[in-house]
Amino acid sequence: MSFLRILFALLAIVAYCSSAPLARAIDIGTTTSYHNHRFEYWGTSLAWWGNEVGGQSNAQGREDLVDIFFDPNNGLGMNFLRYNIGAGSNPDTSIQNITRPGAKMDGWVPDQPTDFSDTSTWQWDWNADATQRLILDMAIDHGVSNVEAFANSAPWWLTRNLQSNGISGGGSNLSTARNDEFAHYMLEVVDHFETNLGIHFETLAPMNEPGSGFWNGNSNQEGMGVPAGFYQDRLIKEFGSEIANRGTNIKLVGLEETSTDQSADSWNNGSLTNTAKSYLSQVNTHSYGFNGASLPSDSQNLFNAVSPDGLKIYATEYGTGQGATRLARQINNDIRYLDAAGWTYWQAIEDNNGSGWGLALSNFNGNNPRFDVQDQYFAFKQYSAFIRPGSEIIELANQDDITAAYDPRTGITNVVVNNEGGDNTSQQYSFDVLDRQVLSTRLIRTTDEDNSLRTDAYAALGPATASNNNVSFDAVGNAVTSVVIYHRPNLVENPSLDLGSSNNGTKVIAGWQAEGNALFANVEDNSGDGSGSALMLTNSVGNTGRISQSGIGDADVDLTGVAYQLSLDVQFANEDSAHYDADTYLALEFYGADDETLASISLQDSETEIDPAFAVKRDGFESSVDGSDPNDTVYRTYLSGRFVAPEGTRFVRPVIRFDGVESGSNNVVNLDNVRLQEVHPEATARVWNAEGSGDWSGDDNWTNHAKVDNNAWAYFGNAIDQASTVTIASTTYAQGVTFFSDHEYQLQGSGQLTTGHPTESSAIDARMGSHRISVDTSLVGSVDVQVLPGASLVFDGGLDLNGHDLTKLGAGLLDLSVGFEMGSGQINSYTTLEALIAIGSDAVLDGDFQLLLAPGQTLELGDTFELLSYNSLSDTFDNLFLPSLADGLAWDIDYGASLLMVEIVNATSEGDFDGDGNVDGVDFLYWQQHGLSASELTEWQDNYGSMAPQPSSAVVPEPSTFVLCFFAITIPLSLATLRNQPTQKSLRKVN
Repeated sequence: MSFLRILFALLAIVAYCSSAPLARAIDIGTTTSYHNHRFEYWGTSLAWWGNEVGGQSNAQGREDLVDIFFDPNNGLGMNFLRYNIGAGSNPDTSIQNITRPGAKMDGWVPDQPTDFSDTSTWQWDWNADATQRLILDMAIDHGVSNVEAFANSAPWWLTRNLQSNGISGGGSNLSTARNDEFAHYMLEVVDHFETNLGIHFETLAPMNEPGSGFWNGNSNQEGMGVPAGFYQDRLIKEFGSEIANRGTNIKLVGLEETSTDQSADSWNNGSLTNTAKSYLSQVNTHSYGFNGASLPSDSQNLFNAVSPDGLKIYATEYGTGQGATRLARQINNDIRYLDAAGWTYWQAIEDNNGSGWGLALSNFNGNNPRFDVQDQYFAFKQYSAFIRPGSEIIELANQDDITAAYDPRTGITNVVVNNEGGDNTSQQYSFDVLDRQVLSTRLIRTTDEDNSLRTDAYAALGPATASNNNVSFDAVGNAVTSVVIYHRPNLVENPSLDLGSSNNGTKVIAGWQAEGNALFANVEDNSGDGSGSALMLTNSVGNTGRISQSGIGDADVDLTGVAYQLSLDVQFANEDSAHYDADTYLALEFYGADDETLASISLQDSETEIDPAFAVKRDGFESSVDGSDPNDTVYRTYLSGRFVAPEGTRFVRPVIRFDGVESGSNNVVNLDNVRLQEVHPEATARVWNAEGSGDWSGDDNWTNHAKVDNNAWAYFGNAIDQASTVTIASTTYAQGVTFFSDHEYQLQGSGQLTTGHPTESSAIDARMGSHRISVDTSLVGSVDVQVLPGASLVFDGGLDLNGHDLTKLGAGLLDLSVGFEMGSGQINSYTTLEALIAIGSDAVLDGDFQLLLAPGQTLELGDTFELLSYNSLSDTFDNLFLPSLADGLAWDIDYGASLLMVEIVNATSEGDFDGDGNVDGVDFLYWQQHGLSASELTEWQDNYGSMAPQPSSAVVPEPSTFVLCFFAITIPLSLATLRNQPTQKSLRKVN
């Protein structure tokens, strides 16, 4: 090659590299060694907006707002709420007059008592605050699992100046002599909610921005100064002591200062004693940029100050009117540098007063027919949609603008990049996933409201560039970009809806079928390869249609308990005069062994309705209560619920369908990039939050659910990072127990675990990992024991059914290795090719076993099922209840050396000497009286207990003690030796 050619080649390479610089790959690991901390919740505070929206006359608008904030599938998925226990206002408006819309909160003792110190004279109004309570109830029903009670001020009549909005100068407005009455007021309300309303407050924050100086008596909202040091110390100690004396199950939190800088100063104040700090279960801080700052360095300082005390930090308030990237910056900073275990926006919806605060805006006028969603809402969703509770925040060194997290429940890594550069800039990012496969990706983007080039609002951009385990993409300026990395297999065939050689408008493509007013076309592709999409023809009145795949599964594999989630990109294509008025659903259908018989009660049991996105803020209000957005013309990613396969499921079928077209003014709906994968449900129980071993009885080891009734269920999740033991030292009841962790949980101790319920459902559920219950366990009601594929559960401390049913579900192993007793109870189990129940040699099988069939399952000659495995066996069941068979077929039951098996064989009359269809003791007498041969005696032995087919099931009793004794006495020794030993094999046949 000539010198000039070499020179030109080098210049070309330099030019290429200058115009398209390649990013150095950033390493991402998802296993324990890469974890920074576990993230627990996204949330908001109620107070004003709860008060206002709860009282509005437009019920549909209220429902829409609750949906967009709390729906875990296609809303923000907030699972945490701060509920404001109001202080009330002085009825003399010349002293105090709060006029801010929504900010005048009810007090629970509205009138000034005649004697503060005699709390028995206080006149409580237990009907107070109905509006905020309504939103609280609705949010919990939508999935909020954790609620904090907080106060902005002590009751107005306890303050120094009889005002709940502060005092001149912004100093202390509560005498330390009144701290005990304030604590009594707050805890009485907490106990009322727990006992009478069934709502549990997990934490209590008695101060809110106490050292800010804001609360000067002229504030148009509740607020009370509690200066740092002495005053905060006395208040915390009084509340902590009152909680301990009352035995209220609530955790005290603080300090709730305005900025992370101010929180660090207050924490380090020498007058805040170690005694006061010991009463706090966690540190809450706001992260505003005033009263100090909340820069990464400030947050790091607070973390450094608090972490030696072993307390977690939660970012419990921030709000802004400065757009998507500013909000994203604070979320990223708080999660990355504060190690925030939860993040809370102040007022999810604000009055449209020009401030621009709020994720959404509305006129607080008592009616609220319309609201306006801001770009901040979609920036929040870039984080909350896939960084779900229980996700592990991944450590990323020297990457200031990136938040990454791995969710073990979904098997998803979400990487969020906030690029605050100019509109026309772009930064390429490349990530190497070190320890999991990259199986597919989604790219989602939200631009800032002042972006002059783009107006993306959680827009689905198709897949990122992926090669082996590397993922790369461009993050444009003035925008927030997320890449969703899937590590679990996509169970659907042809997820990009590739038409292949099929014609445009076809009804059938590889893997998919369209029915009714649906079809496949090569327009509006969103997978980046021009392969095609699906069209739902929602543009004519009365149209209905669906696309689906055939069942995914295996007739011989039990999918009971496995959870699935369907996701895809949807373009509703509403514009100009088009107004979407159809009903579109993401659905899963669960079927039995024939892939035709429903395992669920109805097809509507597992479906999620989806709607167009509400309008992003523009001039005027554009969102209406029915959710239509005349400008929603982009693809967005939608998720179904996490649907759990019902009992007996063998196949799951993904379906996208629509109906309910009323006016036909909508354009068609386009679909692309479909994914179905296994997931796990989020916890709806009392959750073990200790990061290692501990006592079951320790309240601080648990995070309780907002619904009091749910706390009868215990959830052992991914809080631990190593094998851990939970000690049970006394009799302890749990209606159900769930295990979900790669690390082993072991329940052990000298106490007893009782579980089950006389009338309600109860379950012990091992969803992931191998776990042990090594404490004596007894049922007080029937229980489902569900062990999913790949998981295992061992009872090695003794399990007594105590006369109740144990139904084994799932395709994982249940090991009843030590001390299993039935007490006349019953085991129910579905047919399996390999035994999924193991019992120990000391098992007392004084009960029955019933073999269950999946819906649509048929039985044929030669079918063999393993019921139990064991090393040795000294007992047999009282009865085996087996499904009925067709004429000419019989069950062959084999208590073998290590397996109890049943096989379907041809019916036989061998041993039925008297011809009555049953092989029983009468046939033995016939053999004895008629001098039949030894081989015929062997036939009788082998077939003892066989009987004619029963109408619904075959009940196979064990040989009675009398018959066995009679047999042993009357048979000569030479013939008795022909019988197999009962501990090795007991072979019988039943029709």
